[in-house]
Amino acid sequence: MPGRSIHWKLPVLGALLALGVIVPLRASGTDMAVLKRITSRVDDRAGVLSIEASDPVPYVASQPDPRTFVIEMRDVVAVGFADNFKIDPRVPIAGVHVENARAFDGATVARISVELAQPIRPRVRSSRNVIYVEADRSTRWRQA
Repeated sequence: MPGRSIHWKLPVLGALLALGVIVPLRASGTDMAVLKRITSRVDDRAGVLSIEASDPVPYVASQPDPRTFVIEMRDVVAVGFADNFKIDPRVPIAGVHVENARAFDGATVARISVELAQPIRPRVRSSRNVIYVEADRSTRWRQA
């Protein structure tokens, strides 16, 4: 019967080895990125808000009302970032508020709420680890 006891040990050993490989992979996937800086600039047609993280991260953009625009960056911690946002009367971005929050599934998110001076729909694009929020300047804003 010595051969019989080895049959049940092999699948158990295989499962333990598989867990030993899977656990480190999962642990490395939970590393948090960090919000590095928020900056603003004005070009000829838009005000641009740049939101930079330490690594490329998934994000969701939403507009809960006509004067609020929200970016949620998944698995990002917003602590000690450089806040270089400046209010500029030429563009419709009136303010930026940053907070750490939890997503509906419990994941950590950095939530950036953009206050808009007028009801508009900003455009969002990203490149590597930077998210750009562009708010068009209307004729009234360009004259200021």
